[in-house]
Order: sequence, then structure tokens, then C-alpha cells
Amino acid sequence: MNHSFVFCWRTLLTISWVWNKRILWLSLDDMARKIISTVKLFLSHTYLFGGIIMRFTPGKTFHWFRVDNRHFSATATAEGLINTSTLHRFESDTTSPYLIDVLPLLDRLRIDPSEFFSREQGFNHTQVARFFQSISSAYENRDVSALLRLQKFFESPATHEAALPYRHLDAIVVNAALAMMHDKPLPDTDVAFAMAYFHQQPNWLSYDLHVLRWLPSFLSKEDLIWVAQNLYLRALTFIESLDNANSVGNISLDVATQLIISLPADHTAAYLLRLSGDVTALQKKMQFSIHRKVLEAAIAFNQGETIQAQIILHRVYDALDLFDSEWDERMVSATWPKLIHAVS
Repeated sequence: MNHSFVFCWRTLLTISWVWNKRILWLSLDDMARKIISTVKLFLSHTYLFGGIIMRFTPGKTFHWFRVDNRHFSATATAEGLINTSTLHRFESDTTSPYLIDVLPLLDRLRIDPSEFFSREQGFNHTQVARFFQSISSAYENRDVSALLRLQKFFESPATHEAALPYRHLDAIVVNAALAMMHDKPLPDTDVAFAMAYFHQQPNWLSYDLHVLRWLPSFLSKEDLIWVAQNLYLRALTFIESLDNANSVGNISLDVATQLIISLPADHTAAYLLRLSGDVTALQKKMQFSIHRKVLEAAIAFNQGETIQAQIILHRVYDALDLFDSEWDERMVSATWPKLIHAVS
């Protein structure tokens, strides 16, 4: 819905409410102040109005949570944490407290920092999240022209962050999406750069996992084994943050798939799947669990346990049929021959 329409509609509703409910006791001056206050409140948030984008501010965002949602007084909110006057200055954007001072205030209101920053950003994704979303969307829609535009953008000289690795890694993600789309290899220099980066990171954060998600089909057997051995060591610390659990689960499945295809006799894929099965954050994700069972069935088949493999596979199909998951059923049918190709 157009934000300017929402803004105007809400303002009109407020005026109507004032007119119908409060006219008996509000003077014209009071009514005018009420309307102006409402307009200012909306203008302090992120609405597209007259072509101008107005952002939420941290102070106004906190005030919105405290007053409009929790209905807490400033005194009750600030007690024992900061001065009430400091809280008022923060909410009116006349002072900017340190983040370490804001976090206890969010705790008091039982607001997660991610909820606060989501509201503060107008419920928009960050620039990094939008980038990965655009890559996924272009890949899923086979939009080669969109990926080529991004590729051309990254070929231009960097105007900032030149000393950091992220622009190069972003470009590698674009190249990987194009390579997957055309069933071509990723340049060795790109793979080497990305793997050097991952070796240097003791903890793999959300950004790192989003990059790694595009790489398994291009990695050497040695790199696949190294990722399998390090994925949970380096990603587990922050697996409960953001959408990291889904990313880790998808990477586990992709790496295990490539290992089964390229190294059917190796035990690393089975080791990785066992680890993933013990991670609480992944246990409740049905799609992940089903795909993991498919890979376990392939491992059993490649080890000569064909009857056990067929039992597992039939159970998977039964589960997919129960949940009317036709798309996943097609994916399993398409993937299964590749997983057992080496020994069939």
C-alpha cells in the first residue's frame, strides 16, 4: 500500500476521531494542537510523502514502543537505569545515549534489539539483506539481465570499502549465481579468495553464511571436507541470531549433497548430517529434516544398504504426501538419481 495514502488516511481518521468523539470538550486550539501533534508523529516516522522519505529516529522509535505499545510511564521505564530527563531527551532526539545504555531499556520493555532496529529502519531490510534478496530473486526467476547489471556494477572502481573484502565477496556471489544458472564453473581466483576469507574468520556470522550458501557446488573435495568439519564449529555461536539457523541448515544439506556425489565412499557427509541432527535450532525445521533424511538414505544406498535406503525414502515420500508438499517431492525425485549415480 502506498505510504502517502496510509499517512493521509490515518491523519483523516484522527481528525474524524477528534471531531466525533472529543468536540464536546476540546476547544479549537486544543483540536488544532491534537491534529498538529498527530501529523508531527507521522512525519517523524518513515513515510513516503510528496516524494520525500522521512526516517524513523531512534528516540521516536523508543517512544513509540514505550507509549503506544507498552503504555509505560517514563518514570517506570527509567527507574534504576537512567534519569527520567535523559530518557525524555533521548525520545525527543536531543541526546544520543550509548547503545550499552539503550539495551537495558529495551530489556525493561521486553523488546528484542532486532525488533527495535526493525522498527527504527521502517521495517525495511538492511542494504546487505536487500542485496542477498535481490540475488536470490534474480536466480529463482532466471533473471540474467539483473545479475549482469550487478556484475557490471562490481566491475567499476570502488568508491568506499576498498580495503575491505566485502565488495569482492559480493561480486563472487553474483558470479556464482550466474555460473550456477549457466552450469559453468566459478573462476578459481574467486573460490580461492572466498575460502581464504572463511579460513580467517573464527565465527561465521549472518553475512558470511549468506556468501557461503552460494559456494558448495564450486568447491573442491578438500574444501568441501574442510567446510563440513568447520561449519558447526564456526557458525554455532550465532546460530540462533537472525535467520542463521536456516542458512546453516541449507549449507549443511548442500555440502553433504556435493560430498555424496563426489565422494560417495567418504564418511564426512554422514558426520556432517549427524552433527546437524543434534542442533536444537534445526530439529524443528521439517523441510531441513526431510532433506537430511534423503541424504541419509543416499549414504545407506551407497554403502550397500539398499533396503534400508528404500525404507527411509518411502517414509520421506509419505511425509511429503501428508503435507501436500508437491514441490519438495519433485526436488527429491530429481536429486535422488544424482546422489546414487556413482554406484548405480
